[in-house]
Amino acid sequence: MVFFSFGWTPLQALYPAEVLAYENRAKGLALQGWVTSAVSCINTFGLPPALADLNWKSKYKMSRSVDIELTFQHT
Repeated sequence: MVFFSFGWTPLQALYPAEVLAYENRAKGLALQGWVTSAVSCINTFGLPPALADLNWKSKYKMSRSVDIELTFQHT
């Protein structure tokens, strides 16, 4: 997982610049920056209250689903 992070993290900024046509590149990169900032804002301010409102059953179901996903991912 660590090697995946080292490889993919820098590409998140480079990939849109590579796939967009020259004429649309500035607009596409501006949109990418806006979307990245919006999602970061939601993750920073929206996720903690949402997780605090979860009850123990929901947390258990989320934990089990992640365990099942990782089990199938590594087999």
